[in-house]
Amino acid sequence: GYVLAYTCYFIAHPNPIPWIRLHEKVINFQKGNGGSHDILNIFKTIFLDKYKGFWVGGTLMTVTGWSVILPIGTILLFKSIFLKAKKYVYLSLLGIGYILMCLTIDFWPRYLVLLIPILILIIGNIFVKKQWILLLILLSYLPWLWFNFIPNKNNVLNDWNKLINNNQYRDAYRLLDNNSKNIINEEKWIEYWTNNKGGYMQKETVLENNLWKIKLK
Repeated sequence: GYVLAYTCYFIAHPNPIPWIRLHEKVINFQKGNGGSHDILNIFKTIFLDKYKGFWVGGTLMTVTGWSVILPIGTILLFKSIFLKAKKYVYLSLLGIGYILMCLTIDFWPRYLVLLIPILILIIGNIFVKKQWILLLILLSYLPWLWFNFIPNKNNVLNDWNKLINNNQYRDAYRLLDNNSKNIINEEKWIEYWTNNKGGYMQKETVLENNLWKIKLK
């Protein structure tokens, strides 16, 4: 399933070697930071919708993609084991194993993406005869749709400033609209910011395909 998620990537880049090297960087990053992480971070994210960056100066933040599926599903994972619910034991062991794996690394909220389908299956199977509970869970997520589907131009500006301040120029380039990318390619973009630390570009926000982007003036 993880590899299938990269289907579009492999269509455009059939060579798997760069993809493997990309993962090598992630593995080395985790190995180099072993022991410096907060093992409670994943539980704070799941149950409190709070995440604190493990890097220097990391602040407490809200996870906009959070839903009650996370705490309810996680509780049911452990409940299924203790109640010896053999029907769900495979899913429970898979989910608990993934959580334990996340405890050994510097956890990021996006890592929960692989856990969510397991939690949905657990919740759906356990409450299959209590559909009113499933309906309440569905309705509880509606307020979060505002954060996920209603574009906010302030978010892209905040993301831009963070990426530029952290020298993540390639990621910042992906926030540009198509017209701006036609004006300057990625390599020249990297060269500009590398040679102009603290540089400034006039910009404005534009709506493109229902997403706020940065347009260079």
